[in-house]
Amino acid sequence: MKNLLNLLKKDIREILTPQLLVPLVIVVIFYGLIGNVVQTETKKATNPEPVLVVDYDKSVIS
Repeated sequence: MKNLLNLLKKDIREILTPQLLVPLVIVVIFYGLIGNVVQTETKKATNPEPVLVVDYDKSVIS
């Protein structure tokens, strides 16, 4: 069992290189930031916006 764990640790060390981890971390941070921006913009969009109606020509149709 000890040999298997040593082999597993060695394989994990070989697989998890900086060339793999750096882009992975950057993508995770990027998607987290996008999620926060989307969440705040969604909250802003759900607030009611005031609407102003102006009748400058004073016609019957308007």
